[in-house]
Amino acid sequence: MQHLLVHLPYEAKVGGPVQYRWMYHIERALKYLKSMVHNKARVEGCISDEYATKEIINFPGKYFSSEHNVNAHTMRYHVIEKATVVTEFEIFQWKGKGVGLSTSHYVSYNELNSYMLYLFSNMDEVQPYFTMFDEKHWKSRRQPTSKQLQTLCLNGVKGGQCFVQWFREHVIFSIILFF
Repeated sequence: MQHLLVHLPYEAKVGGPVQYRWMYHIERALKYLKSMVHNKARVEGCISDEYATKEIINFPGKYFSSEHNVNAHTMRYHVIEKATVVTEFEIFQWKGKGVGLSTSHYVSYNELNSYMLYLFSNMDEVQPYFTMFDEKHWKSRRQPTSKQLQTLCLNGVKGGQCFVQWFREHVIFSIILFF
């Protein structure tokens, strides 16, 4: 077994990455083509006839897939043409639906705070509120670094309000004043 450790680096150095000398995909393609041959005297004719037959069989299944066809392949992605407008924020406007099995995960308060801060920091509409929060809560005369601003938004000042709490109260207060 120790002798193998000598040959593997040499093979990698001489042959390069394994995907350039791996024959598995070519062997699978040749096996597929060999399965199409029924008359060994006319190999090319058999392969072309079999390929044309498979195309003819598959075409109606894909063409009429919108009809109720049990054997038709389902679409890989489900796209809904019209998205329902929930809010004017661009980040929440998307088309489609979730796929796959859903799993539940209980999110702690700190995780939720981090998620919401990440979400808000990637929304262009909320950027003015970040500057309002920074001006209100940053007490030092020096300009804060980006790390200090991130810590301020995530944790608040000495256990005070973080950005997510402040933003939630600011939005609720502005809604109350608006109505």
